Amino acid sequence: MAGQGTHAGKRITSRERHLGCDTLGLLLTVLVTAVGVSDAAAGVTLLTRIAGAHPRVTKAWVDAGYRTAPRP
Repeated sequence: MAGQGTHAGKRITSRERHLGCDTLGLLLTVLVTAVGVSDAAAGVTLLTRIAGAHPRVTKAWVDAGYRTAPRP
């Protein structure tokens, strides 16, 4: 199926959902990627979309998977 990827470690074919919410839990942006897309790359895209659509957002808290540099 188009839009899906394979996760080598888990041996699954699927999609990942990346969500951006405000401090009240209200949804700001949703990004769906193939499972093979790194969290760091998806995080940059997600935060770029949030910054464009919601210019008053000035701070973000993220999971450890959303690092600024990909893992070696």
